[in-house]
Amino acid sequence: MNPDTGEIRWIRSIGQAHYAEDGTPTYFDGINYDITERKEAEGALQRYAADLEAANQANRILLQEVNHRVKNSLTAILSLIFAERHRLKQERPSVGPDPEPHTRCDSALSDLADRVSSLAIVHSLLSANRWRPLYLAELVDAVIQGITTTLSKPKSLDLEITGASVLLTPEQAHHVALAISELTTNSVKYGCGPTGVHINVDIRLEEGAVRLVYRNQGPEYSDLVLSGQAHSVGLGIVDKLARHSLRGTWTMWNDGGPATEIRFPADPELNRRPAYDSTR
Repeated sequence: MNPDTGEIRWIRSIGQAHYAEDGTPTYFDGINYDITERKEAEGALQRYAADLEAANQANRILLQEVNHRVKNSLTAILSLIFAERHRLKQERPSVGPDPEPHTRCDSALSDLADRVSSLAIVHSLLSANRWRPLYLAELVDAVIQGITTTLSKPKSLDLEITGASVLLTPEQAHHVALAISELTTNSVKYGCGPTGVHINVDIRLEEGAVRLVYRNQGPEYSDLVLSGQAHSVGLGIVDKLARHSLRGTWTMWNDGGPATEIRFPADPELNRRPAYDSTR
């Protein structure tokens, strides 16, 4: 420190002492370096790192709080739906007035509960991954496993996921999860055989696009559905998700059971690495 100005300077000294034969130091050769700028830069860098860590910690706390609140909200919505279904069952007439309106309402509430459950599943996946990109195969597996355990038909599941390793953005993952949920709901409701439901999902990267083909061994699509003259609510949701949300296309055909292809642009930054084949 300069005693007159109070300025602090950092000095690095390098040298070597010389000694007489009896070990007495005689002189010292060396040089002094002024490293004040380097030390100030190191200090600024340390302060920046500390500020960045504090900001990251605040963001982590905020994200945890948001995730917690969303999870609680979805749970509350599901509770309300189940409570309403229970009330309808209590009020459903066993004789006399036509029970059909109650049956239709119960079915609609059941479908709504399935869709909210799908939202909860994908939210849990994304929040656990800190809203970073997700592998499509992992997303498909989690959604199908989750849906088949929450639906009303506790049959066994034979699930095969084949094809390429593809990463999705959180936004893409959200839309794809809802589409897979709708297809799986239909598979479980209408495609359960004596041994359960059989689902195959094939994932490919083709010319900058993600190609996802979903098959099950249930009843084939009717001619009216394939021609576009008839659509269920679930297929209507798939249509909007594929064409509008994912900015892609989708097609249906029969191949020993219903088959659906969803194709949408792949994120080029996430999928630069060569794809590898995998079978689950």
